[in-house]
Amino acid sequence: MSPRKNVRKSENLRTSEVASVLGISQRTLLRRLAAGIWPEPMRDPQNNYRVWRPAEVQRLREELERERRAQ
Repeated sequence: MSPRKNVRKSENLRTSEVASVLGISQRTLLRRLAAGIWPEPMRDPQNNYRVWRPAEVQRLREELERERRAQ
């Protein structure tokens, strides 16, 4: 039996990866989504997982940076 390989089919990111890139916890990211502070990304129709595009993540990163500078 061969070991499973983590092969990515696209540049899209998982929620945990997005949280890591943004420097926040996954829980904080999910809270912001639930509160409507940030828009929900599209979902994979096969498994209903969130599908984060790099451009969406970049926009969130810029917004988070503006928030941090305003404090």
